[in-house]
Amino acid sequence: MIHHLRSLILPILMLALVSWAPATALAAAGDVTLDTPKTTVDGNERFVVSVRAEAPAGLYGVQLSLNYDDTLLNVLTVSAGSAWPVSDTFVARAAASGGNTANESIEFAATLNSAGSLSGNVELVTILIEAVNPPSTVTTDITNGTTLALIFSDAEGEPLTANAPSDLTITINRAPAVRGNVTLQSPGTGRSIAVSGVGTSVQGQAVQSILSGDPFSLGLPSGPGYTLTAVAACHLTAEKSGVTSPSSSHTATLIAGDVNGDNRVNIQDLAAMGNRFGQGPGPIPCTDLNQDGTVNILDLSRAASNFGQQGPRSWP
Repeated sequence: MIHHLRSLILPILMLALVSWAPATALAAAGDVTLDTPKTTVDGNERFVVSVRAEAPAGLYGVQLSLNYDDTLLNVLTVSAGSAWPVSDTFVARAAASGGNTANESIEFAATLNSAGSLSGNVELVTILIEAVNPPSTVTTDITNGTTLALIFSDAEGEPLTANAPSDLTITINRAPAVRGNVTLQSPGTGRSIAVSGVGTSVQGQAVQSILSGDPFSLGLPSGPGYTLTAVAACHLTAEKSGVTSPSSSHTATLIAGDVNGDNRVNIQDLAAMGNRFGQGPGPIPCTDLNQDGTVNILDLSRAASNFGQQGPRSWP
C-alpha cells in the first residue's frame, strides 16, 4: 500500500516542480542584447557595454544604432567587438554623436571582407562609457536607435533576421569624494592648480581646478588604487598613489622654481631668471615667481632654495 502511494505521489511532485519552474527565454538567431558587468555605477565611473548577437546562419555584415542620454553618459570609445577578425573586417562607422543632449546616438556598421561568416553568440560592439556625476541618484536607458536601422546581411547583400535589443537601464549614484587641499609656495595672483584623481580605464577619474590653499573634492567611484596628481605653473608636480575613495586629509605643498616647465629646479631656471633680472618677466612668465611685476632677488632666492629638486614629488 505504501509503495503504491509513493508511486502516485512522485509523478505529481515532478509535475508540480515543472509547472512552478520560471520560464527562461532561449535566445533565437538574430537576437541582439546589451550586456554590461554592472548596471549600477558611481558618478565619473567608467564601464563597458557590449552589443552581442546570436548570429543567424551566414551573418556577414551588421549595422545598428543605439540611443543614449549624453547629459548623463559620456561615450568615450565605440569599437568593433571580438567577433570581427582584425585583418578581415571593414568598419564603415563606429562613433557616438555626443551633442550633450538627452537624445544622442551611437552608430556602428561593419562587414567582413574575406571568406566566411560570423557564428554563435558574438560580440559585435564594445562601448566604453563614463557616467556623469549627478547631484543625486538617477537612472538612464540605452535603447535601440533609429539613425542606422538594425540590419544583418549575408555575403550576397541579402537581409537576415535581426531582432532589436531590450532597453538597458543604468543607475548612477552620486560618487563619494576624495578630499584635501594643495598650497603653492609661490601662489602669485590667481595661479591655478589642477588636481586630478585617476584610476584604471574602467574605474573612473575626476579633475578640479583650485587656488592655493583651497580645498578640493574629487568625485571618484568607490574603491582603491587611485593616483592623485597636482599640477601648477612654475611649480613641481606632486603625486600620490594607492588612494582609496572615499577618503580625506590629502594635503600637499608644491615646490616653486620650475621656470621652464621641465619639472626640475636647476641652473636653467636660475639662468632664465638672471637674464630677466631687474625687468618684467617678458616671454617667460615664471621668472617672476611672486607675480609682483619684476624679476628680482625675491624670485631668485625662492628658486635657489629648491635647487636640485624635481617632480613628481611624493604627496604625503
